[in-house]
Amino acid sequence: YTVTGAIKDLAGNSAYLSQEFSTPNKVQGTEFEEHDEISARYTAPMVEGMVPGYSCAMEDTDLNLDIAGRCAGGLATDQKFNIFNLQEDRDIFVVFSQQMDEASIRLGETCNTGSFRVEIVEPNGSGNCIATVPGVLNYENKILTFSPNENWQDQGSNVYRYSLISAEGETKGSVDCSSGEVLCSAQGYPLQTTLLKPDSHEDLGGPDMLMPFRAAPADKLVFNPLMMPTTDTNRDYRWDEIKEDVISGNFAKLSLLETSEALIRATVGCELDQTCSDDYAKTYISGFMPTEVGVYDAVNNRIPVKIHAEQLISSSVNVAVMLGLGVGLYPSDVPTGTMIMRPFYPVVNGKTEVPTGYIIWNEEENRLNFKIDLDIYMDNPFMSVLGGVVSHNLHSYPIRANLQGPLTFLDDGRMNIELSNLDPIILGVEMKIDLPILSWFGKIAGMTLAIAPGDMSLQQISQPMK
Repeated sequence: YTVTGAIKDLAGNSAYLSQEFSTPNKVQGTEFEEHDEISARYTAPMVEGMVPGYSCAMEDTDLNLDIAGRCAGGLATDQKFNIFNLQEDRDIFVVFSQQMDEASIRLGETCNTGSFRVEIVEPNGSGNCIATVPGVLNYENKILTFSPNENWQDQGSNVYRYSLISAEGETKGSVDCSSGEVLCSAQGYPLQTTLLKPDSHEDLGGPDMLMPFRAAPADKLVFNPLMMPTTDTNRDYRWDEIKEDVISGNFAKLSLLETSEALIRATVGCELDQTCSDDYAKTYISGFMPTEVGVYDAVNNRIPVKIHAEQLISSSVNVAVMLGLGVGLYPSDVPTGTMIMRPFYPVVNGKTEVPTGYIIWNEEENRLNFKIDLDIYMDNPFMSVLGGVVSHNLHSYPIRANLQGPLTFLDDGRMNIELSNLDPIILGVEMKIDLPILSWFGKIAGMTLAIAPGDMSLQQISQPMK
């Protein structure tokens, strides 16, 4: 784009301006080849961050036992979150991955109505709605907020619950996005709320998101939502090397350490046994990290920051492999598919709590740093080996990321954090034949992937402050 014209300063002095600029690619529909098929990619919108809550649909909820649930479709052994908390004077805050259709967003005024609902519910199995909470719903540029008319209050044995309503299994053209009963993107796709269920697809709606919470006392924490700029600007979770420029933050570069059994050799990102740009070995991360900045701790010389670390969705990376099966060698491509990283939370006094990081002074670098340690489930729900005949173990796979990096302030006042992993992150991929008649084979192939120190980059930028 080119902008031209005359501008004036506050004193009335005139100058002529001619400025060229470009906007990030937001259009989906690029064709990609995977598993010997070429198709245009379209994805449904997802929630990238929310407070209170966690950005996935929940299952195994038990409000009587103070259990909000676990991410639907994960392993039964996954961590279950306790009912969330929200300060009595705070708004509900939700960030979507794509622009939403404003006509689809409607606040429910009576129980069980509207695409966005804020209710008081009973702590029974079905969470029966007792009453709705009146307030003001606002949506602007992918961010939805709800401000109650009165502060949140103690509800005794009952709890608050807000709900984002979708249409599970439906896609563009099969839902009425103008009804105000289903949340849809501006492109007409219903909200996807989990990619972990066996029948989940990236262009389909997911189950409703129900986030139970209780009122907590007001505090002095400063709410500071952090954006995460990404190379994957159109959120189709594939890198389009023609339309999407690689940026310096929010990626993880995969490297191969070893192969085993029937997997003879492999190459990450490039053709088998070839070399290419490291950009092809990177998975480009999309997300949003709301934070709450605490007060200075003079004893430990640091500032605590609560990080509402939620699902991070990242793009596919192709792994070219050579399999030795029987008497032959079989070359194959194994795209990781869209990947999900789900931080799980520390447990304090028997309750799950939002992770805490710290703003510290780095004596060696003579500047501010931010550091946080995150335990994460890694999921590759769409990775297919030999057409699905071979299964893998990258489901709720636990990893640990010890992250640290500089904290600076940009010219416009925004806070900029650039984290990287201090230690290697190892993924031990095991493959098994997924046929009952051949299950006795056990593990038939494996490879060890790594994210070397410094090869995971997480960048967060705050809103302008001046």
